[in-house]
Amino acid sequence: MQEISPGILLFQSALYAMQSGLLLPAKRDSTEAQALLVDPGILPSEVEAIARALDCAGARAGHVLLTHSDWDHLSGAFRFEGAGVIASVAYPDEAAVRGEQIAQEIDRCVVAAGESRSVPFVLPSAASLIGSESEIVGAPYRARAFPAPGHTADSIALLLAEKGVLFAGDYLSPIEIPYAEFSIGEYRRTLARFRRLLSSGPVERVVPGHGPAISASEALGILDADGAYLDRLAEAVRRAVGRGGSRAEALRAAGDVEVPRLGSDPEILAGHERNARRAVDEYWPAAR
Repeated sequence: MQEISPGILLFQSALYAMQSGLLLPAKRDSTEAQALLVDPGILPSEVEAIARALDCAGARAGHVLLTHSDWDHLSGAFRFEGAGVIASVAYPDEAAVRGEQIAQEIDRCVVAAGESRSVPFVLPSAASLIGSESEIVGAPYRARAFPAPGHTADSIALLLAEKGVLFAGDYLSPIEIPYAEFSIGEYRRTLARFRRLLSSGPVERVVPGHGPAISASEALGILDADGAYLDRLAEAVRRAVGRGGSRAEALRAAGDVEVPRLGSDPEILAGHERNARRAVDEYWPAAR
């Protein structure tokens, strides 16, 4: 557990270094003391550690914010019964399509870790949907969620302006590359919004979905590298088309683009291959 600002606790999972957030109210031991959780997970023992921290603080879970519908980020929300789930307006459709796969992946990882659940996993049902920048009523302090599509269609981010903290979801990670599972173009637009917040806004600390919390300057460095990488993918496809190349040649050209970091990691390379396919899907028709 790490406290990055008074009342803001982070819990890093043993799986994929995923970050869960616990935002505690200043007023404790009261029925009004409602906490806001961000992506609680992954393993049952880790979710219980978050629940114990909540109990020790004398607070209850008022809301659970889900930054997106990847299985690891959904794994622990159901533990906090009674908390209102906040997610993207695109979340219900994404969850409906992927729900069975999400449950299977969670169960697989729990078993592989040698753990078990006391109750079956339940796919979270959202009580509040974020379709534009919105203030979270009842949060411990001023909190604004906003759409951040690109990694997934239903990605959102959380800005705590008075605390100088941005929960970025699966962006700006020092231990991953961009995974543009939904759209490279949307991913680049989300990075542009993050740049404005990091360059001239109130953000001092960024909490990525995976890896340690980082400073705004560190996040800007990652953002620059990630944006340049996505630009290179798009340009590789355009150049292949400009040379009269085939779709397969465009895919090879995108695949040859250098990743921004951790280029020997098999999971990173698999993600890069998906990005290359995404680049061809997005930019091949437009380039011809």
